[in-house]
Amino acid sequence: KGERQEPEISVYIAEKGAVETMPMEEYIAGVVAGEMDPKWPLEALAAQAIIARTFTLKKIAESGGVPQHNAHASTDVEEFQAYSAADITGRVREAVKLTRGEVVCHNNQFIHAWFNAYAGPKTALADEGLDFKEGNPPYIHVVESPGEKIIPEEEGQWSAAFPAEQIRAAVKEVTGEDPVSLETIEVGKRGPSGRVTSFNVNGQKISGPSLRIA
Repeated sequence: KGERQEPEISVYIAEKGAVETMPMEEYIAGVVAGEMDPKWPLEALAAQAIIARTFTLKKIAESGGVPQHNAHASTDVEEFQAYSAADITGRVREAVKLTRGEVVCHNNQFIHAWFNAYAGPKTALADEGLDFKEGNPPYIHVVESPGEKIIPEEEGQWSAAFPAEQIRAAVKEVTGEDPVSLETIEVGKRGPSGRVTSFNVNGQKISGPSLRIA
């Protein structure tokens, strides 16, 4: 549109299987509504708006967004970010308006705007939490997480069980080798935040975050 004009972006609407064009700030409102409870504090929604805007522009700058759909963004959470136009409220719009056009940069580059629902007692470095291979950015630190004081118990403490065949398939996906049978799975190493950075599966070292993602 021109300098200092709000850009329009193309968004792949996964539910419709179609690409729609909308103003950037309208898209960000949908992301904030999809990623957070619109009833949460205004400052939290505003912070999410800045992170979502940064994430979006970084992806567009790096790869064009979601080139597989010939679009800048996607409403499919596995491809991009959560999005819910139906949950946009006046409170969400106020948070987006408060931060209009604001992003986070480091050395004139958009930051990796990673975020999560709950960080546990501490946040993690990028390699520890995501198996990030490009080195830990200087703006990512291990810090105490105050969320522990307010998180619902069922969301703060939980466990998950997986069939042996599913674990076997995940190990094969990560290592390229089929373990055939799972004799032993042990914690190999922990990172600065206490998260597992590697497991020993049948004596073979495997990345903790990569196994989790698989």
